[in-house]
Amino acid sequence: MNDFAKAFHHSLIESQQRALMRDAIVSFEQALRQQQGVSFDTAANVWLKNIISHTDASMGGLYIIERDEGENILKLSAAYAFGRQKYLDQKIEIGEGLIGQAYLEKQPIFMTDIPEDYLKIRSGLGDASPRSLLIYPMLLHDRVIGILELASFHVLDDFKMDFIRQVGESLASHIEMVRYAEQTALLLQETQEKEEELRQNLEEISATQEQLERMQKEQRVQAEQHQTLMLDILDHVDGKVYLKDLDGKFLLVNQRFADEYGVSKDQLIGKSDFEFFTREKAEEFQKEEKRLIQLGKKCTTKKWVEFKGETKYWQVEKIPIFNPVTGRSGLLGIHFELQEEYASYQN
Repeated sequence: MNDFAKAFHHSLIESQQRALMRDAIVSFEQALRQQQGVSFDTAANVWLKNIISHTDASMGGLYIIERDEGENILKLSAAYAFGRQKYLDQKIEIGEGLIGQAYLEKQPIFMTDIPEDYLKIRSGLGDASPRSLLIYPMLLHDRVIGILELASFHVLDDFKMDFIRQVGESLASHIEMVRYAEQTALLLQETQEKEEELRQNLEEISATQEQLERMQKEQRVQAEQHQTLMLDILDHVDGKVYLKDLDGKFLLVNQRFADEYGVSKDQLIGKSDFEFFTREKAEEFQKEEKRLIQLGKKCTTKKWVEFKGETKYWQVEKIPIFNPVTGRSGLLGIHFELQEEYASYQN
């Protein structure tokens, strides 16, 4: 009867412990969900306190894997009952101490014989050394996400160790999900900032392009006004004025010159002497004009010209010009019909 009573009592205790562990796991899962939207460090402290309360631990720390200057480190993200100096030491390198070793081995470290200088549990009555210490690596797909460090005045039993194993897996998965969400949010923010920067750049480019188009339009209007003014001035010149390019084609003529040819000014633009004189005479003009352009010298001559069946006596001035804007050369010509000299010659 005594053995039966002991077995029944032991079974009852195990049943109660399993129920307590299920309730603890449910409570921890709720704590995970309730911390959505808060900062990671705030949530980490809530998670750690929940684990402490369900394991009767007296001290704890939660270390999370982070990148620091291209290397993995263990950062203390949450602490419970840590001394000030302990809490200030927030980063642990891989392989450093028991926590760094647990990361490398991916295996829990459980100690009941703790060195005096390892840590002290602080309370209102002073500092005391714990009886047990658990350093538990939280794994996700065989990858360490963080390290859970628990110290207690009691030796952790199997049920509490099983609780830590189960919540460790859930916590590792949740931490990875939170970190992924943070990275996604950061990338989204960077993308939005880049989009905003790109939008501003496009607006600046568009404004610059509009300003450039306005300037070009203004320059075209000014050029047209200048050209109109220049043509009006040339039309009042006594001589017959024209401007040719290097190939001998007319670029500009005044009204007197067009009247001499018996066509409009627009009809002369783009034409050459080959369309109004014999080939021999046109080649002579072209050769002479190219030579003047090459020499860059002004030439004034008086000559007899057979034009449209009439013989006329002209004073011809030809001035080589160079346009620095277009980089093209040309020839400015002015013809004056010497009627008095021609009449004197006839007499």
